Amino acid sequence: MQIQFLGAADTVTGSRHLVTLGGQRILLDCGLFQGYKVLRERNWQPLGALPRDIDAVVLSHAHLDHSGWLPGLVKAGFKGPIYASPATRDLAEVLLLDSAHLQEEDARRANRYGYSRHEKALPLYTKADAKRAIARIQAVPPGRALKVGDVAVQMTPVGHLLGACSVRLAHRNESLAFSGDVGRSHDLLMPPPQPLPAADVLLVESTYGNRLHHRGRARRAGPDHPRDRQPRRQGAAALVRGGPRPGPAAGAAAPEGRRRDPRPAADLPGQPDGHRGHGATPATAACCACRSARSPA
Repeated sequence: MQIQFLGAADTVTGSRHLVTLGGQRILLDCGLFQGYKVLRERNWQPLGALPRDIDAVVLSHAHLDHSGWLPGLVKAGFKGPIYASPATRDLAEVLLLDSAHLQEEDARRANRYGYSRHEKALPLYTKADAKRAIARIQAVPPGRALKVGDVAVQMTPVGHLLGACSVRLAHRNESLAFSGDVGRSHDLLMPPPQPLPAADVLLVESTYGNRLHHRGRARRAGPDHPRDRQPRRQGAAALVRGGPRPGPAAGAAAPEGRRRDPRPAADLPGQPDGHRGHGATPATAACCACRSARSPA
């Protein structure tokens, strides 16, 4: 067994792990690098392995830092199948088309207002690229037997997001269990994670691995104590009713791989050159900034 970490190795974004097992090369997740400019520039760099040599992709869930580079992979020459749970497949279709639209819109704005350093700013990928990637996604219900060559693939729900699953690869006497993000044991909307199958190698991303959630309060009251559950119940109820989303003061967490920054958007690092007011978000990977990594002016 061989594992190549092509993303999410020195950061918590851009999940891409290539496993060679039983003569098969299987890419676990194919995420978009998000966050500051130095990370977004990596979306324009080669994968680190030839896409045409990858036999299959297996997605853990649909968040863009785990699925958002699929159009780029297909654009670069990947021809194999993409396996995901049915819910992940449906969510990925929405997210990838939206991401492609934002990529194209960023390029259009850069060219219209002339704030790109390049003669013509290009999107990272287009809606046509996204549709080609979506067409390759095959829905596999958790628990159903799946094989990639001689490698058995097993998917197990882990909460976190609708359709999110761990992935177990097994060939003869070797096995690997992988999970992207794992849900909480006490969640108001999602079922708790199911136990991971036994495996020789466990590969789990750890966004918050250096600290405890609810430090102090959870230790005193515990996750089942009414005082601990009440704030989350109120926040979840407001979201279900369509009420106002809780702000930072109410305990809303920043998206994975990002930290809230009190500075205005114009002063954040990673803004396109020559246009301080352009609000390029980590999710859209501003085209004119990213192209500078591929073809410096």
